[in-house]
Amino acid sequence: MIAITSRQSYLEIQPAIPKCKKIICHYLYNVGKASNRQIATATGLDLNNVTGRVNELVKSNILKFKERSPCPITGKNVYKWGLAVE
Repeated sequence: MIAITSRQSYLEIQPAIPKCKKIICHYLYNVGKASNRQIATATGLDLNNVTGRVNELVKSNILKFKERSPCPITGKNVYKWGLAVE
């Protein structure tokens, strides 16, 4: 379960994030962690767009690495990302 302070932090950063990044953050807020391909499939965004935005969000300390595990879509071991505010 996500703590109340994490929810507040998430809501505070939203106005400063462009639309595509907001879609990614909102999705990860709801699911907890996901691979780039899972994010792309669920949101309808292009995989290349997701990968670039995830990298930017990681560099901005908004997202962080959560785990490396098999992707349910491809079966390959992939990085899964989540919000850094927990």
